Amino acid sequence: MIMSTRIQIIILAALVLVFALMIFHINKKKLDFKFCLPWMLFILVCIILTCFPVILDRVAWLVGIASPMNMLFICGFCIALFIIYVLTVAISKHSATITLLTQRVAILEKELEEKEKKDEQN
Repeated sequence: MIMSTRIQIIILAALVLVFALMIFHINKKKLDFKFCLPWMLFILVCIILTCFPVILDRVAWLVGIASPMNMLFICGFCIALFIIYVLTVAISKHSATITLLTQRVAILEKELEEKEKKDEQN
C-alpha cells in the first residue's frame, strides 16, 4: 500500500518548508546547528522515504509491519525519542556548566567585596 501522489506532495512540501525554516533560523543565530542536526537528519530521511515510498514499504514488510504508515509512525516515534535523549544530555551538560559558573561568580564577588573592605580600611 503505497501513499498517493497528493499525500507525497503535501508531506514533501511540509518537510522542505520546515527544513528551510530551520536553515533560516540557524543563519539568524536563533538556533544552534548542533542541536538542529538530529532534526535535519530526520527531515532528510523523511524526504527520502517520501520520494521513494517503496523503501518504506519494503522495510515494513521485512520487519513484519502490515502498513508502511505504521512503520513510518514507529520510526518517527523512535527518532523523536532519540532526539529528546540527545537534547536532555545537552541540557544536563549546560546545567552543570551554569552551576559551576554561578559558583565561580559568587567566589569572585566575595573576593572583590573582601578586597574593597580591605582597601577601605587602609
